[in-house]
Amino acid sequence: FSFLLDHTLRADGGSTVSTLNITALDRWYNAAMPGAIIKLNITSGYAQFLVATPTGEGKPPLYHPTSAVEVPVAPGGVEQIHLIGGLLPGEAMLQLVAADVVTSERFYVEPNLRKPLVAGLVTAGVGAVPGFAGMPAAVPDGQQTREGRIAIFATGTIFDNILATAAYDTANVLQQNLQGPYVTDPYDRPFQTYGDTSYQHDDALSTDHLYARFDRNQSSFVWGEFRPDTGSNDPDGTYHLLIDGAKLELGTDRTRVVAFTASNAFAYARQQFNPTGLSLSGEILHPNIVVGSEVVTLVVLDKRTGAVISQTIMVNSIDYTIDYTTGMLRFINIPLPYDDHFNPQVVQVQYEYGGAGVASETTGGRASALLNSDGTLRLNVGYVNDFTGVANFTLLEENLQGTTHGGAWSIGHVASNGPPLGGLANASQMGSEVHATFTQISGSNRLAFEFNTASAEFDNPFGGFATPGLTSYNLDVKHLFSPDSDLAFNFNLQHNISASGAENQSQASAVYHHAWKSFSVKAGLQTNTVSNVTSSLTGATVTGSNLQSILGFSYKITKRLELSAEDIANIGGGTIAPSEPSQAFAQLTYSVPKNTKFFIRDRWSSEPTESFASSSAPFTTASEATQSLAVGFSRDLSSATAVDAEWGVDHTNNGPDIYSAYGIREKFTLGRNTKGDAFVQEGNAVGGGMSGFTVYGVDASYSNVHNFAAAASWQNRTGSEPGSSLTAGFSGPLGPSFAVQGTVQDSWTPQAFDDEDRIGFAWRPSRNDRGATLVEWDHRIGSVTTLSEQTDVIMFQQVYRPTQTLEFAGRVAYKLDGGAYYLPHTALFGLRADERFGPRYDLGVETQLVEPAGIPAAKSTDFAVENGYRIGGAARLAVGYNFAGSADPTLTGAPVRRGAYVTMTSVVDHIFGWGR
Repeated sequence: FSFLLDHTLRADGGSTVSTLNITALDRWYNAAMPGAIIKLNITSGYAQFLVATPTGEGKPPLYHPTSAVEVPVAPGGVEQIHLIGGLLPGEAMLQLVAADVVTSERFYVEPNLRKPLVAGLVTAGVGAVPGFAGMPAAVPDGQQTREGRIAIFATGTIFDNILATAAYDTANVLQQNLQGPYVTDPYDRPFQTYGDTSYQHDDALSTDHLYARFDRNQSSFVWGEFRPDTGSNDPDGTYHLLIDGAKLELGTDRTRVVAFTASNAFAYARQQFNPTGLSLSGEILHPNIVVGSEVVTLVVLDKRTGAVISQTIMVNSIDYTIDYTTGMLRFINIPLPYDDHFNPQVVQVQYEYGGAGVASETTGGRASALLNSDGTLRLNVGYVNDFTGVANFTLLEENLQGTTHGGAWSIGHVASNGPPLGGLANASQMGSEVHATFTQISGSNRLAFEFNTASAEFDNPFGGFATPGLTSYNLDVKHLFSPDSDLAFNFNLQHNISASGAENQSQASAVYHHAWKSFSVKAGLQTNTVSNVTSSLTGATVTGSNLQSILGFSYKITKRLELSAEDIANIGGGTIAPSEPSQAFAQLTYSVPKNTKFFIRDRWSSEPTESFASSSAPFTTASEATQSLAVGFSRDLSSATAVDAEWGVDHTNNGPDIYSAYGIREKFTLGRNTKGDAFVQEGNAVGGGMSGFTVYGVDASYSNVHNFAAAASWQNRTGSEPGSSLTAGFSGPLGPSFAVQGTVQDSWTPQAFDDEDRIGFAWRPSRNDRGATLVEWDHRIGSVTTLSEQTDVIMFQQVYRPTQTLEFAGRVAYKLDGGAYYLPHTALFGLRADERFGPRYDLGVETQLVEPAGIPAAKSTDFAVENGYRIGGAARLAVGYNFAGSADPTLTGAPVRRGAYVTMTSVVDHIFGWGR
């Protein structure tokens, strides 16, 4: 695959659209078959695909951004898709998956040099500045905040060609947190979703009070949250961690140098497991996961060698959902134990979570450069050091890649040094991995070579799935007699270091292939040689060789119905290779328009297929079946209904394990304003320790011409890993004087539950500005922490202006119930009166009372008088007296403040003339 953008991506939030041209060729550089499906997703960076959705005959399509899309290959092997930039510049990584091929490409989203925008405030105070009744002085907007606070956000062009973005707040850190905003359009998400995966998106994220970023062309400096990158194209050399600190990047189209340093206060976890059939629809992770920190990878292992065939990063809300609070990971597209070729699959999940007493320092960087004027030779070097105080981990990656006339090559080296994840902190091991590839086309001859070796001590807990101790060689040579016939040679060799010592196996084959209009055949021979290979099933050591025949055909019975079969049989030598027993494979495929297929595939083998690599052997038990059957289909029944299903059967020496899943989704439209879909999915599993599940739910959204919008997503799961979730939200006017706003975020599993609900009603007369009323109910209950939590608070706020200059503001709040953290039913009463004298002077009186029921000593009262003077159009000077200060609600004897005070507050809309 090759990629070409028609013009540079720009971080303007989608105002400009770029077209990405993707050229798809097979491994012999022929145009890929039209209609073949390729999956694209943005795995990192700030870019999205722009996808058109038909709205009806004669109406223009509706465009919406998405981070993942599936498109068919157009005739000639070329496909075009629109890309847009987000709001932050930087590198964006695109991942492409087509059948067994996984590749990636980097694009740079350049800064959008916009006019300056500045919004903020500055406050300073001295004396007995009043705070919030019953609240500690250090809370946001509390007493300390009024003594001194700077809160500002600014972005825009400086020095003509630099984009500056900064946020600073002395009262709050700028870390991303769960807000639970609802799904605004259910069509943007698949129907088999579970859990809350939404969060507040911010362009200025940091774990401390400051975020700063400066961009000039492809160079930048960042203080805040980011993902470090070694620049490696090899998954084993990557570094999956979300950190916060400083990053300097200097780049052009030909060179790039990056350096970073960061401090982290989160624990890191990596979990690897087999998707043991459709009965496994979810996985329980640690609770309190850092939002956006997870990387979920689907790994395909070769059933014969145990080597990694592909590693695909899965997409949140497309392939899975995750409840960050409870730590429940749910699969939307549930992975089976094996892929289409019966190769075993593994799921790897890497994430950060709130751990106690965790601290680490991360430093590193990378450098890449084109070494010649033609741009055909590129060098990349990356380094990361992660130090926790008791353990030190380092990762070094070097990669050199180039292109030739009709070919390409690459060689990479990755070295790791440190304790294995989950091992002893003071333990340390040093290992390395080397990966090399070469492809070349010359006339009718094609050649491809791949080499990979990893020492037994190699371990990168922050990277992809590796196979330590395995060395693998693979050579493919092909000669084309005509476009319809060819002769292919293959030689592959593996060397493995296991507990029993060194093991070796090799395979050599020659296969002739010929195709006619509706029929194709292949025939060939292959030999297998094994040395000192220990069978994981019998424990016997096998040494020897054998000769096998390969016969196969594919027959297109009709335009839509195709039958294919292949047989590998032992014809010489008495040795049975544990990783390549005699076997047969058959598949029947029925195709209908729009790339829909129904398939039945079955595989038989004389003996269980044992994976050669010992490091991946615990994850390849699915390939040990002597019979495997898979039946599935995916098709559109109508423009509104879709059905998909897949069944799988594994037959081992201990009996059958059967998996099945099927589902249906029905889209609906109610009038002009409501749309959505309802769905049900059922999975069944028969076998030891296995069970099934049923998932059903409804997604819906509503919007009208009066700017009222609502959306909801409800799902319930029974059987294996039961649970339910409800996420909803609504906001907008109910009439000329009323408005409503609310969010619902509820999730439940047998292990934990968490509900966060809020609804508010507002009234403001449409014909005058005499007053406003706000009534709000806040509900929180959950068991995700050590102590159960329950809080229900109802609040009433009222503003009333009896005259043009007099204003009353009142607030009443009451805690309806208690929880394990805080049992008292607390009440809050507040009243403020302001009188303006002319355009600049004002006089205010305010009192607040907080009274926890049944605890007289915790009663807190505030009462203050304040006189203010407006300076210009943005500043206010105030002088007041605090007659009664707040007591510390923790009852630890904090001083009560009384006396005079002075404050100065100013709105900030420019900085030294920059921003207006």
